[in-house]
Order: sequence, then C-alpha cells, then structure tokens
Amino acid sequence: MFKSTILERVLDGVNKKGIITYPELCPSVKSPKSKCCRCLDYCPTGSIKIKDTIILDEKCSECGICISACPNGVFNSRRKNDLYIMLLAYNLLHNDPREPVRFTCEKSSEKNVDIVFLSCIGRLTENMLIDLVLQGALIEIKLPDCAGCGFENVKTLFAETIQVSLLILKAMGVEGESIRILGEFKKKNGQAHTGTGLNRRSFIKKIKNKVLIKTSEAFSDFFKLEQEHSAAGHVNKVQNYKRIQLVNLLKKFNHKETVLHTNTFVPFATSYIKESCIGCNVCSAICPGGAIQRVSGDDFIKILFSEQHCTNCGLCQNACLVRAIEITPRIYLKGILDDAEIELIELKKKNCLFCKEEFAAINKTICPFCEKRRMVGEEMEGNIDGIL
Repeated sequence: MFKSTILERVLDGVNKKGIITYPELCPSVKSPKSKCCRCLDYCPTGSIKIKDTIILDEKCSECGICISACPNGVFNSRRKNDLYIMLLAYNLLHNDPREPVRFTCEKSSEKNVDIVFLSCIGRLTENMLIDLVLQGALIEIKLPDCAGCGFENVKTLFAETIQVSLLILKAMGVEGESIRILGEFKKKNGQAHTGTGLNRRSFIKKIKNKVLIKTSEAFSDFFKLEQEHSAAGHVNKVQNYKRIQLVNLLKKFNHKETVLHTNTFVPFATSYIKESCIGCNVCSAICPGGAIQRVSGDDFIKILFSEQHCTNCGLCQNACLVRAIEITPRIYLKGILDDAEIELIELKKKNCLFCKEEFAAINKTICPFCEKRRMVGEEMEGNIDGIL
C-alpha cells in the first residue's frame, strides 16, 4: 500500500507546482501579537501576505527563501524541497567523497556540472549543511553577485544560516573548516567540466534530475499526509518537519552538555515563568510548535515546556497577559534532543467568582479577563455619567 501510494503521488504530482504552506504552524496566523516576520523580511518578491492565513500572490517565483527563513516549517515546496536538494548533494558526495560538495546560485556563470545549483544561495538550510558535514563532506559555496536580482538582502539570511550551522556543530564537538565560502571555485583535479553539449553523462543527469523532482514532490505531499495521521498527543496535527529532520539527524551522533548563547538569531530557546503567572492558558493555546503545555489538577495548574519544540518565535512572551513568561535563545543539544517536558511553574488553582473559569493569582478572586471587562464597564459608565 505504501509503495502504491508513493507511486500514485509521483504520477499525480507531474503537473503540480508551487509552495506548500502550513498556516497552523505560523505565529503570525496564530496571533496578531506575533512579531515574527522573517518570511516577509526575506521574500525577494514581496509575494507573502499573512492575515487569518498565508497567501502567496502571482509574484511568487518559488525561490524557496521562505522555506529557509521560517524556523517553524510553515513553508515547503513540491518541486525543489530540501529532499530534492539533498539528493543532488548526496549524488555528488557518493560519486567522489574526496571532492567537495559545491553549491552556487543557478544564475551563476559557472558551467561545472558537478555543482548543486540553487534558486538562491539563501535556499541552503542548517539541516542541509550539518547533514553533509556529519557525513564527512567538505562544502564549498560560491557567493554570486546578487546586485540587481532582488535577492540582495538574502545574504543576511545566508550568513545567519552559516553561523547557526557552525554553532550547532560546535555544540556537537565538530569544529574545523568543513564549510568554505568562496569567490570562485577551483578546478577539480586540474580539469574543469564544461557541461556543454548533451553528452551521455549530461543526458543521464538530466533524466535523473527529473526523477528527483517528481519523487520530492510526492514526498512533500506524502509527508504532510503522514503528519496529519501521526501527531496524536500533540497540540498541532501538523508538526514542524524542519525540527523533526534536525532532531533525527542529531540523534545519530553523541551530544554534549554544552550551552551556547549568541547574538545571532537561533531557532532554539529555553523558557522561564515568573510567579506573576495566572495560568490563563494563552501561551499554551497559541504556541505554534506545541512547546508549552498547561496541566490542570484538582487544586493546581502546571505549565510545562519542551525545548525540543521551541523555535524562538517569541509569541508566548509577546502575548502573555501579565508578561510573566520569558524566553532565552540558546543552543543546548540535550534540551533539543530530549523529548521531555520540564515544569516551569506550579500554581494554586482558583475559580473566578464571575466566569467560573480556572486561573491562579495571589490575593485575587476575579480572573484578569473579568477584571478587565469590569474596568472597561466602569469607564464606559463614567463617560455616560459625564455626558449626562
């Protein structure tokens, strides 16, 4: 059944194009209090609109920058997704492990056929780079001249991706010059493959690429279908596939207790809750990754946190009614790998005198929601009295 399903999706995907979106994983869709706008900041065509859902207009070039920029796995591609790019890289690595795996922009003047050409150099992700380094590959990346193509600001995203990759590798105890940023590629073994003409090698490569495209299209759809049926027990039916990929990758290698902090954005964080927490469940309800859970007992409320699922989107901190929750960006592999929920705080549970809903607060008998409604009502009543 599995094989036939894959085959059917490959055949069905022949005419499909476009970027796939998972709006339920987007902090900005979850709440207007979200300050996450990475996809908007880096999209070179300005084709992304976020309101109650995610809309991609006709200007979308399917460059995939949104896939790389979003740590929550909101975007994916039916055509040139991460799987497709990595299959091309694996092919080069396995053909000659002694040679570097090379990446550059598809608009580059480079004609060497032993290169993975990307829609933009910013399409690389830390998952791709870490995977290849851990397999013993030397990675060479040629930076193109982005002037005039509209992708200039993506160099910032690229620099960030390199930094995050190196930090994760450092936390794993893997250091060195496995990732090289170059102005020009050197010739391999004293010869340059021109790639001109349609010789036997080019022909086979062309056919292979078409197969990879269709296989990766099917993989994208199949992966989404699998998530919808396998995420029982999680807050979200659809899970962050980028985090799943990274966790599965890191589980294959030993990890250290190292904790790394940096000024560069990292899609990881730990959390802390002050005693002013009222246990209102807002943070748990809106967390796009399901990193925060609220547990209610007979006389207590507990807030639990999973570092594995936190992507440092900051929504919980921005939306907290009493500003009780704080997140601290860091890279701590043990926390990322352990699928365990730590207890942030335990509160004594109360029931609001007005709405009867559960909450927790010292020396209060009315929940903040009812208190705010009462204050608004008193203010409106005062305004009416003033008018009369």
